[in-house]
Amino acid sequence: MAANNQFTYQFCDNQNRKAYQSMLAKELTVEVTPQDLADSGIDAAEQVPLQCFDNVIETLVKNHGTTPGLRFCLGLQQDTVEIEKVVEHCWLERDGEYFDSSPELKNSRYFLFCSLALEELLGIMVGYELDHPPNISKLLELRNQVE
Repeated sequence: MAANNQFTYQFCDNQNRKAYQSMLAKELTVEVTPQDLADSGIDAAEQVPLQCFDNVIETLVKNHGTTPGLRFCLGLQQDTVEIEKVVEHCWLERDGEYFDSSPELKNSRYFLFCSLALEELLGIMVGYELDHPPNISKLLELRNQVE
């Protein structure tokens, strides 16, 4: 696959907190346009910079049972100026609309890899005995084990 058909992105392993680089086929993502979480009406947990997994999970838990349709979105965030700067990122979805609290929201393109309800995410974690929410690399690894 040609390099222009793939994203090269950086991610932090959720278990050991080390930074890594990986590649993801662009065909596994779809571009979406999140709005500012502050304008969503969602009762957000405290948004800690550079802690998107924790921010999204805590917001999902905080809204469990009160905000139906709220989902965990995992994908890539690409800087619109430095287009080679691509990082793994997560944000929220509600009824087909996307929301993020990232300070880079207005200067980024977003590419959705997957969207999971809290129950689906917890099911994956329990089913595969994971201590932390899976990142893209882990989800692909788990998928390949099943196929």
